[in-house]
Amino acid sequence: MRRDLAGRVVLITGASRGIGRRAAARLAKLGATLALTARSHDDLAKLVAELKAVGAKAEAFPGDITRPDDRERIVAGTVAAFGRLDVLVNCAGVCSFGEFSTSSEEVVRKVLEVNFFAPVELIRLCAPHLSRSYEAGPDGWRPAVVNVASICGRWGIPSMSEHCASKHAFVGLTESLRGEFERFGIDVLLVLPGLV
Repeated sequence: MRRDLAGRVVLITGASRGIGRRAAARLAKLGATLALTARSHDDLAKLVAELKAVGAKAEAFPGDITRPDDRERIVAGTVAAFGRLDVLVNCAGVCSFGEFSTSSEEVVRKVLEVNFFAPVELIRLCAPHLSRSYEAGPDGWRPAVVNVASICGRWGIPSMSEHCASKHAFVGLTESLRGEFERFGIDVLLVLPGLV
């Protein structure tokens, strides 16, 4: 389903670089109103300034989405600033390289926290706002959660075990939520990039 995103409020995580940054630039061209979050205050501020310079409507909500207080502040700030939330795009992520035998519990917990637990809880916070967006829009427009996972969510790749595990979990959650969120009028979309 194609959406007209002009004027729609889109929250993008991991927006200061990589896929998140590119998504922000592309959505700005489509007229979306952008709430952008990332840990890097300076990079995020620079991006917002660049987007505003070309006429985009964008605000920065810096924070660490692995922290519950930051997640709550980011979502509440977005809704307070723009009055609603129409789309959540989960781009934030980390990767791990190296064989499992040389890794540690600390590494696997960090990767799963960033790539799985944090976006899961962000979805939980955003879902009521997305549902209200659907209820307020009699024109048939549907809000969405867009989860950017990885091809590593479909195939286990040697020397990337923690990353693959986190992305497999994220893919499974996404496919499960697609059915659950249908009754709320929220589409749940999955993106599986290859090399970035």
